[in-house]
This record gives sequence, structure tokens and C-alpha cells, in this order.
Amino acid sequence: MSPAYGSNVTSNSPLQAVTPDQQVPATLFSAETPAAGEASLAVALMPRTPTGQLTPVSVRLSCPLGLGAGVFQIQTADVVPTGDTAGVDFCSEGFNGANPGTISSSNVNASGVARVELILRARFLRVLCVTAPSNPVTVTVE
Repeated sequence: MSPAYGSNVTSNSPLQAVTPDQQVPATLFSAETPAAGEASLAVALMPRTPTGQLTPVSVRLSCPLGLGAGVFQIQTADVVPTGDTAGVDFCSEGFNGANPGTISSSNVNASGVARVELILRARFLRVLCVTAPSNPVTVTVE
């Protein structure tokens, strides 16, 4: 299971960073079945330039056994996260014609994989489980 959101504040450990052209994606959930309302640990998004231009990000959800009723949202923040349990710092991103955009069983392919590509100016990203999936999921971002 991923560390509880905000644990970086209490443990004084840095957030994992997503850098331009990185070779290995950052893992937000690793074969886990998160509960409804559970958010992944946030990752820091490093801009392509020092002036903070827009950053392309790819979020990949994999659930080969089937997502079932699982629903996920991609959330971003511009300020340093401080244990945002009430949804104050993070906002759900709109995509695929919906606001907020969701990843659900209707978005995954026959292999149980969904991929969302966004162009963001945000500094932090996490994935929120709105409805618990039936099976373990892996979510990566690069």
C-alpha cells in the first residue's frame, strides 16, 4: 500500500518527483485496492524550463483483473501539499469532455489499461479513488 497522503509532512521525507523525459515512471498505487476517498501520495511535477512552462503528464491506470465499479480522478495542486484531507489544496482536473474527468471501467481497454495525457501548469499531482475498485490497480505517472 502507498504511504498515507500527507505522511511526507510527518516523516520529513521528500515527495517523489516526476521529471521531463524520465525513464522510469513514478508509481502512485502499486497493485493496491484503495478505499473510496483514499488519495495516493502526491508527486512533484518538474517543469521543462526554469520559468515554469506547461508540463505534459501521462497518467496510466492498469487493472488487468477488471476495474469493476472503481472510479478515479486526477487531482493537481499549485501549493505545497500539507496533508490535504478535505480537498482544499487539490482540485480534480477536467478531461475527456467531463469536469471533473474520471477514469472508470468505460475508459479502460480490453487489457484493463487506461491512459490520460494532460498538459498542466500545476506543481503537484495525485490520484483520488472516488469509488473503490473490485481488484488491485497500479497507477503510474510520467
